[in-house]
Amino acid sequence: MDLVNDILTTMYSFDFSPLESLIDLNDLRNIAAILGVAIGLTTASKKWGNKAVYFATVGASSNSPASITSLSITNLKDKPLIIYEINVLFKKTNSYFCLQKFYPPLVIKGLEAISLDPTKYSKLEIEPNPFLELHLKIEIFLITDSSAIKCKPAKSPGSIVFQKMKKYKPITVSKNKFNKKNLQ
Repeated sequence: MDLVNDILTTMYSFDFSPLESLIDLNDLRNIAAILGVAIGLTTASKKWGNKAVYFATVGASSNSPASITSLSITNLKDKPLIIYEINVLFKKTNSYFCLQKFYPPLVIKGLEAISLDPTKYSKLEIEPNPFLELHLKIEIFLITDSSAIKCKPAKSPGSIVFQKMKKYKPITVSKNKFNKKNLQ
């Protein structure tokens, strides 16, 4: 306790008058308050609203038409995202369809991703099939209990690799397999 008293006595004995001419202590408090509010608003904005991105793969098989074969959704907010259905909107034809409904609802935890294979269908009742277009323009909407969230498309990993590695020469890799096992 004596040590604490000695330190406090020493602190009070310093003369801060030269510092007062450089910086007013009230200004310092105001700057600290503004920084505190900015940090608080930034932290709170991570909780407000919903935001998600998607990465979709379009494909076809012998018994199903061209469609979304796999869909990855990433929740960009720090709170769970509860999804009741996923809708696909085609910009060119101004039409949409329900890609998948969830019962019970699909829950994506905060700042996590989920990958799913949508249920297959036999045919879309629109001609021609919009998934066969060369430049497919779709929007994915996640239907929640209170709103419809428009997902932004995520950047393709291939485009990121191309952008970062465009000045390098790629190496081809061959893998030999027998009974679905890699041979060495």
